[in-house]
Amino acid sequence: MTAILTTFQSDVLLGTVQSGDLGYSFEEAVVTIKDGMKMGAALESTSVAGKFTWVATATADDCNAVLIDPRAEGYVETLPAGDHTLVVAKRGATINKAFFALDGGSDAAAAIAAFEKAGANKVTDKVSGKA
Repeated sequence: MTAILTTFQSDVLLGTVQSGDLGYSFEEAVVTIKDGMKMGAALESTSVAGKFTWVATATADDCNAVLIDPRAEGYVETLPAGDHTLVVAKRGATINKAFFALDGGSDAAAAIAAFEKAGANKVTDKVSGKA
């Protein structure tokens, strides 16, 4: 079933460091989708290279990527739980804090600090055109 797209990539990803190599900021990786995950989900690397899972409170310090693939919003099809190849932001990305989410919806401060430290990233509530 196709869902109605209510969040756009530009809502979540506010900007990136300019680079001739798109691979600097983004990576196609295997993401283990769980119920409720959308763009903006805080991710952590697993022991399998190139694979990410949704960050929970207990592992907030391990956040090193954010899910930015619009397919996670279900605009083509609702992704079932399990592994999917999706685009994540890893370095030089500015992410909208309103969409940055941990598994379970807990306080994201530690995950934000880890993501910012992991790759010269920024999570901000300063969004142009928003009150």
